[in-house]
Amino acid sequence: MKPSIVKSSIMKPSIRIIALLVVMLAVFAARGDACSCAGPEPPCEAYQSSVAVFIGTMMDVSNVTVELKAGDRRLEFMGKLFRFSVEQAFKGVEEAEIEIQTGSGGGDCGYEFRKGDRYLVYAYKAANDKRLSTNICSRTRPLSHAADDLAFLRGLPQSATSTRISGTIAQYDNDPTEGYHFARFLSGIKVTITSQKGSHEIYTNDDGVYEITGLPAGRYKIQIELPSNLSIPDYRRAFEVQLRANGCAGGDIVAHSDGKISRAANPSKL
Repeated sequence: MKPSIVKSSIMKPSIRIIALLVVMLAVFAARGDACSCAGPEPPCEAYQSSVAVFIGTMMDVSNVTVELKAGDRRLEFMGKLFRFSVEQAFKGVEEAEIEIQTGSGGGDCGYEFRKGDRYLVYAYKAANDKRLSTNICSRTRPLSHAADDLAFLRGLPQSATSTRISGTIAQYDNDPTEGYHFARFLSGIKVTITSQKGSHEIYTNDDGVYEITGLPAGRYKIQIELPSNLSIPDYRRAFEVQLRANGCAGGDIVAHSDGKISRAANPSKL
């Protein structure tokens, strides 16, 4: 099957693992540790491991006591319960409104939703909790920053039967007034995807998304070419991914114009 490439107009874990993560986050919160994320799954894996996936507008929020078990211990900490008006459901949601639990922030990895804003939410459920929950380690994000996810989700069920390498490339700036903040998605950035069988050159579209579908399963090297005024870590300028049959791979890239570089540990903040 011939690969499908997205170009711009200018050339452009399983539920068990998620449940364990939620329990671990509760332990971290009780100990006062800072939240640490390894990075979210790619869209197809996040969809598969989620109980519910939907687009919604945050309507209101209330405080709630979260109770979780960690071995023989029962943990309690304060969290937040956000109510959403559901605009479009991709999985596990039939109601017009839904409540999503998350932490209060800081060490519990809670996601801070803003009233009136639209989000793409990936929700999970711990085995000992009746509520759906999410956190900043998931792919939950503002809808305006979810172009990569939406390309996969709105292509279902066909998109779940094809391989896909994708991600976003965004610029973050750091200044005295706003601090470290999202600046823009980068269009027209050249991305080269190479395997032993050949290479493909693609470009990010207007939403900063690079995407290629239909490649055979295997190991691929992804190389990013940025303008001279932008920088990313060397290990993100060229990195390798393993693409499984009917699976997805890739990664989100954060570029900087101020000489400071880092990996996007939490693309949900993009």
